[in-house]
Amino acid sequence: MQRRQWLEIEDQSWCPAFLRDGMTDYLQHVVTVMKPYKCIAPRLQQSISAAKAECVVDLGSGGGGPWLSLYRTLMERSEEKIPVLLTDRFPNEKAARKIEDAALEIRYARIPVDATRVPESLTGFRTMFSSFHHFPPSQAQAILEDAVRQRQGIGIFELTSRQPAQVLSMILVPLFVLLITPFIRPLRLSRLVFTYLLPLIPVAATFDGIVSCLRTYTPDELREMTLSLEGSDYQWQIGQEKLLKGPGAVTYLIGYPMP
Repeated sequence: MQRRQWLEIEDQSWCPAFLRDGMTDYLQHVVTVMKPYKCIAPRLQQSISAAKAECVVDLGSGGGGPWLSLYRTLMERSEEKIPVLLTDRFPNEKAARKIEDAALEIRYARIPVDATRVPESLTGFRTMFSSFHHFPPSQAQAILEDAVRQRQGIGIFELTSRQPAQVLSMILVPLFVLLITPFIRPLRLSRLVFTYLLPLIPVAATFDGIVSCLRTYTPDELREMTLSLEGSDYQWQIGQEKLLKGPGAVTYLIGYPMP
């Protein structure tokens, strides 16, 4: 299926905060409960170590992504604690407070951070979970080039794909949003209103879910992006890791400078 660079609602500057936060809160709850990225923990930990990174800078963090659960998984595999800084173009203040209350080595930057031009002061192994597909090819390429230019490791991980079955599965998103919303904490009146009385959140989440699938890069397309970077002394890993539970796989691209 051909990649489509359609627009996602949550990417738009006109998207109201209640709608963007409602969608990211839903996705955050699903990721926290299902832990789909647990399968890439060994590969990620090895890459951070190989890059000799002293911290992680997560880009496009939204509602926090998988780092709350993934951090604990990594700590189970190693006694060495590594701080994680979450960043986003549209920082989620509510998510930031919740994450910092968890008392882990995780912080959320309150300033907007552009993944294509990360401030040089934010050094560390860069990660992107379920967000790389938001960028058209030129900007996606710029994200990789910026990491290489600043000699930072980078790991890109995506759950969605352009497989027809996964695209069609997005029609179930409204049902999942309706069932899951009562369990998302803290309970917010705006989330309940715009889920059950005026169902903007389920509709927007479904639309963005379909578009996310259609925008996701394949391993071959990711591999092509690294071709112009082959002159660098970077080690690249590109492929798919099967989920530990259920069908599907995580598509990954990992790169870091060789010692």
